Amino acid sequence: KVLGEEHPDTITSLNNLADTYSKLGQYEKALELNTKAYELHCKVLGEEHPQTLASLSNLASTYGKLGQHKKALELNTKAYELHCKVLGEEHPDTLISLNNLALTYRNLGKYEKALELNEKAYELRCKVLGEEHPDTLNSLNNLALTYGDLGQYKKALELNTKAYELHCKVLGEEHPDALTSLNNLAGTYSKLGQYEKALELNIKAYELRCKILGDEHPKTLTSLNNLALTYGELGNFRKEAELEEKLYKLRCKILGDEHPKTLTSLNNLALTYGELGNFRKEAELEEKLYKLRCKILGDEHPKTLTSLNNLALTYGELGQHKKALELKTKAYELRCKVLGEEHPDTLTSLNNLAGTYSKLGQYEKALELNIKAYELRCKILGEEHPDTLTTLNNLAYSYCEIGEYDISVELFEKCFSLCKKVHGETSAATLNTYSNLAKAYNAAGNYEKALSICDEIAECGAELSEKIIKELAGIYEKHGFKDKAEALRARLY
Repeated sequence: KVLGEEHPDTITSLNNLADTYSKLGQYEKALELNTKAYELHCKVLGEEHPQTLASLSNLASTYGKLGQHKKALELNTKAYELHCKVLGEEHPDTLISLNNLALTYRNLGKYEKALELNEKAYELRCKVLGEEHPDTLNSLNNLALTYGDLGQYKKALELNTKAYELHCKVLGEEHPDALTSLNNLAGTYSKLGQYEKALELNIKAYELRCKILGDEHPKTLTSLNNLALTYGELGNFRKEAELEEKLYKLRCKILGDEHPKTLTSLNNLALTYGELGNFRKEAELEEKLYKLRCKILGDEHPKTLTSLNNLALTYGELGQHKKALELKTKAYELRCKVLGEEHPDTLTSLNNLAGTYSKLGQYEKALELNIKAYELRCKILGEEHPDTLTTLNNLAYSYCEIGEYDISVELFEKCFSLCKKVHGETSAATLNTYSNLAKAYNAAGNYEKALSICDEIAECGAELSEKIIKELAGIYEKHGFKDKAEALRARLY
């Protein structure tokens, strides 16, 4: 009214309004306003004006939130190239654009490219801004996260630790950015299987955010979410459910029941019911979540497809494998269409689809899909990535199902060797693979080797899962070692 629609300050207000809609989770409305702001900036200031480039970056970000990562990549690439041309490769705004481009490659599952760009951004920020500048520390955090995406958790831990210590030194332990670093550090300990350490750090992060930001701040709620998940990783599912219920109610109150973050809480709550063995309740919540995400985000949004995938898995837990197959097939086909055949999420769907064919007794089809999944994960993620090792384990199991015991044993041996290298000798993943190897030797008729492995696992000193205990006890009983079987089962009580 006062300055006119095309005044630069009016367009800035329009961008700010779009940002508010985005924070409310109303991404379609944000997109409409971001598009208008960008077009007006182009008209009034020209395509290469710094404010126009900022509008372009905002527009790209909104496409990313809508799950349209290919469009986001196109716009972020354009923004970065124009920033380089107009402001130079080392300008702080150009480095922000480079950071955004790296993030988009992460969202597309192209982790090697993301790593290359994040390393470049970190090195340039060190050079231009100094190693201790907050923006440089942000780049260090992003670099650590990308190493985590690649399954290189020890490297990620090294960088997360450095970022957290520098944040504490430069900004203070209670600064919001330092707490974000603490949150990331806890997440990396979790991926390394060091759940007690992760719990300690998540409690600290949650308590500090409550103190500084208040217990209803969105970032405090993120810490509460992480804390709940860590209790789940420690097997304390009742505590996890208690915190997830609290979080879901708070997000409904503060953000509304249709906000994307509220829907994430609903997703986690559903999964917790599954961990408690209440699959009917899990299915009920996942049905609700899938319908809400279809309504709010669209049926092809990556998060909607995650909900579809989870719903399919729950039908499998309920023994409804034909329904699970229908939904998993749909999820896989949509992920191929939306994300591409080689995206990590698509490969997860392929892995899950193979599992359902196995449950339906279609072992040859399961084998075919597991071979494809393993080859693609080796190509995309590398042979030693934890997800690749999961698929190798599944592939070995598929060969066992069709009676190819020698191949199965060979693959389980390979998987066990790699798991020891990647996860450590007594990690849950390594021991699970070793237990599977014992079963494969047993199926192949090499009972002496199977029993020897059972003894090694039983005497390793690590805490064993219920699954492993039951598997080993079954092998002992089959060969008449009832005392050993009973001693193992006694650990469950």
